[in-house]
Amino acid sequence: MIKQDKVQLKTGLWFFSLLMICLASFPAFAENEYLLGGGDTVNITVYDQPDLSTEARISQDDGAIIYPLLWDVRIAGLTPEAAGKKIASLLKEKGILKFPEVTLSVKDYVSQTIPVMGQVNRPG
Repeated sequence: MIKQDKVQLKTGLWFFSLLMICLASFPAFAENEYLLGGGDTVNITVYDQPDLSTEARISQDDGAIIYPLLWDVRIAGLTPEAAGKKIASLLKEKGILKFPEVTLSVKDYVSQTIPVMGQVNRPG
């Protein structure tokens, strides 16, 4: 019985350590490699333009957001950095701003989840 408890403890510690390593590296992954998808919520900040800074949810249907003055902007499949550059490019192309500086960050990661399988003490 004691040997079984030690094995379960070692397994639990190993799983916990692996989970912590994955979670610690997730923010770096999220900002550099994460691809936006339907259901994600993003914060869009345009430097010195509070009226153009907003929060938007990416559509599950077409991967677009509704953005002021640009309407539908498809950003699903892009990294947050690429999506920010796309919005900046559109703002410049449409003559809305001469030198737009756009920052896009993910508020809610919904489209890509990481399943965790195995026994847990307290589900949820």
